Amino acid sequence: GPEHLFNFRIGKLAPNLYDGFQEMWIMTDSAIDTMFTYNPIGFNGGTGLADGGGGISLPDRVRAIEMYGVAAHRLFYVVGVDQPIGGGGPNDTFGSNSRKDVYARIDYKFGGMGLDGDTTGVTLPPENWREKSLRLGVFGYTGDGTNVPFDVTDPAGNPFKMQDVRYNRYGLFASWIFGDLTLFGAGVHGTDKLQLLDTDTLALINETKRTYDSWFVQADYVIKPPFQVSARYENLRVADASVPVSKILNANFSVLIRANIKAMLEYRDDLRNSHNYTLATVLRFAI
Repeated sequence: GPEHLFNFRIGKLAPNLYDGFQEMWIMTDSAIDTMFTYNPIGFNGGTGLADGGGGISLPDRVRAIEMYGVAAHRLFYVVGVDQPIGGGGPNDTFGSNSRKDVYARIDYKFGGMGLDGDTTGVTLPPENWREKSLRLGVFGYTGDGTNVPFDVTDPAGNPFKMQDVRYNRYGLFASWIFGDLTLFGAGVHGTDKLQLLDTDTLALINETKRTYDSWFVQADYVIKPPFQVSARYENLRVADASVPVSKILNANFSVLIRANIKAMLEYRDDLRNSHNYTLATVLRFAI
């Protein structure tokens, strides 16, 4: 077909659903955990982030078949079928249920270089990071976690099982580039249909619908090559109404020593808890 219009990927991959704000595309050392590691499973809905073993918000890695492409140089799309919830066979060799998740995205870029590298009718400065452009998009993710039970407890400590029989994620993405400044962000509204089950018989006790909201905005600024600064604010309203909103500030100073070597000084602060912060120096190599 037309050049760049149809591309396919299969395997364990980072979905192009997050083009522009997944970990591999951002300048900071810290990923946007409030968007990718929120755990929606909880007796009264999700309460925060999970290191592993919980449900999904937006999975950063999936086992998928994906089609994506660029039409007319500026219209980007992606559709995919995947299975992100943990394996259920020996050594996690196959999925916990036979249902598949589906995701899709579409966006358009106004001004600047085309999404396929096209520069027809556009005059770009010699500095390849500079342009004037605006990119806007929408994306969605939906799945079925039936027969994938998680352990939960009520406030008294009594054990139960819970499964997320339908999860939907609706999102918006925007990116504005103006010379040395790049300002971008995304927001996600999530809904989860949670079934509470008896821990022994797996009999249904009740079913509830929970919602959460996560968003961030980040600014990158090239001071003068090879120096760049980045600042990001993240906000997460979890489903459990008793848990306060999470607010995260991330600030980064980077030196791009060579094309594949980067040194960083990064500060990350949980604005809800003044005692929870990190200051890190990072040297990253890419081979």
